[in-house]
Amino acid sequence: MKLRIQGKSLRLRLKPSEIVELAETGRVEDRVEFAPDSALVFAIQRSDVESIAIQLEGSTISVLLSPAEVEQWTGTDLVGIEATSPTETGTLTVLLEKDFQCLHRPSSGDDKDTYPHPDA
Repeated sequence: MKLRIQGKSLRLRLKPSEIVELAETGRVEDRVEFAPDSALVFAIQRSDVESIAIQLEGSTISVLLSPAEVEQWTGTDLVGIEATSPTETGTLTVLLEKDFQCLHRPSSGDDKDTYPHPDA
């Protein structure tokens, strides 16, 4: 899973294997290790929410999806889901996307578990 944080937005891109894991188990996560016992964990999980919700607990960012949202995203050709969440200073935008092969640079091996690009 790829995570991009910029300003007041989060963007997460999932590989096909991660989409399958989310569909089958209801959760997919990744982490960035900074030091022993210090990591940023980011996850997408099925939950009893009505629509997308974002939580930050300690060093874990969780994007919560309703069962219907998980089913629609993982079981169809739907590329992405976008949502906003209110914050104290405005809104946080979250974009979940299926990860496509890059068209503008040579393959570095990162494209092995990606979706074929529609423009390829």
